Amino acid sequence: GHLMRCLVYAARFEGAVVFATSHMDRASRTLVPYVIEDVAREALAKHVQSHTITQVLLDDYEIAIEIEAAISTHAHLTVIEDRYVPHVCDVLINPNIYAQKSAYMGLVPQECQIVCGTVLLQDAFLNHTPKARSFPTEKLKVGIVMGATDALGLVPRMAPLLEGVDVHTLNTHQSDMYGFLSRLDIIICTPSTILQESMRLALPFVAVHVACNQELFTAFLEGQDLPVLRSFEPKEFLEAFNALKDPVTYAKTSRNIAALWKS
Repeated sequence: GHLMRCLVYAARFEGAVVFATSHMDRASRTLVPYVIEDVAREALAKHVQSHTITQVLLDDYEIAIEIEAAISTHAHLTVIEDRYVPHVCDVLINPNIYAQKSAYMGLVPQECQIVCGTVLLQDAFLNHTPKARSFPTEKLKVGIVMGATDALGLVPRMAPLLEGVDVHTLNTHQSDMYGFLSRLDIIICTPSTILQESMRLALPFVAVHVACNQELFTAFLEGQDLPVLRSFEPKEFLEAFNALKDPVTYAKTSRNIAALWKS
């Protein structure tokens, strides 16, 4: 999700683009149509200072604020953030449906431009008008996407529990995510970029919290009474999933998701 939103930003940027990374795997590198440079986090500020770099985009929870401050003295700095934590930057983007500008007051410089909302979804999703779905008449097609690496190994534990449906799994973020999600009736995923993409399609879901940076999204979903689990427990998971197999609940859930985009 982090890589894909950086690619969306880069595609809209006018000028030469270089991706600096310290831990990008081989599969992810194949998705990047730009020059890739391996740069350690602690060396990033010096890297910016020693090259003719005018703009920097950071999307990394482990970049220290001192490094941000050093970068911002040499280049225009934009930070993508999912949490409400301090930053030293020129622009801060929280690209989530739950984001609130007011939450960053006092956390960023006064002159920092704060941008909130789902601005870093691929154009296919932004151009899609969310519409409530009816319960499908054919066999349910269910997708399971638990992040690029499925660090907790949940996919092989979830898939066998889903009887009587067609299960489609994906463990790497593909470029045509819109096409993949458009073919599904239900998505099981983490509260992350892929869930926002799914919600743009008003796709009923069961979200499973797996990482600390998903806390705000999880709390938002709970507040909207949408299906989200704090952890994976087979019994609770099946209860949430089976509820969506009821046509009335399915249609209501899709309708409530679509309504979020109008509020």
